[in-house]
Amino acid sequence: MLNAEIKSEILKDLIEIVGTIVDEVKLNLDKEGVSLKAVDPAHVAMVDLSLSKDAFESYDAEETELGLNLSKIDQFLKLAGSGDIVTITHNEDENRLIMEVDNITQKMPLLDTAGMTDPNVPQLDLPINLTILGKHLDQSFQQYLTVASFV
Repeated sequence: MLNAEIKSEILKDLIEIVGTIVDEVKLNLDKEGVSLKAVDPAHVAMVDLSLSKDAFESYDAEETELGLNLSKIDQFLKLAGSGDIVTITHNEDENRLIMEVDNITQKMPLLDTAGMTDPNVPQLDLPINLTILGKHLDQSFQQYLTVASFV
């Protein structure tokens, strides 16, 4: 069971980040939030992502797994404007994810998660921890793009 509302920008960023690595993902839900682990097909890049229930406008879920096709979600999110709230529900009877924004509703079939395994995340003891606000990273990236365009 899943009933959630989230800002479209957060969901778009999440799909963009994970979608650069994989096309399909197994989403693990519980009462505390959403998590996923994925490795690209070449086993070069890995993402281990957790999204707390606090990132949602509203969130209610039971422990379950959902197999998602990220390109279908990305196509739907192109219909969402800045500041829109996306409503996400899981219809267990039809095994579909239902996404709504404004007056637009899309029902997406879920993928079978039986063949999707969670990769083992290596335990790394790195000598440094770094915390940076996303807006600062974005500003730096934009500055780099501006400089790079003149080179």
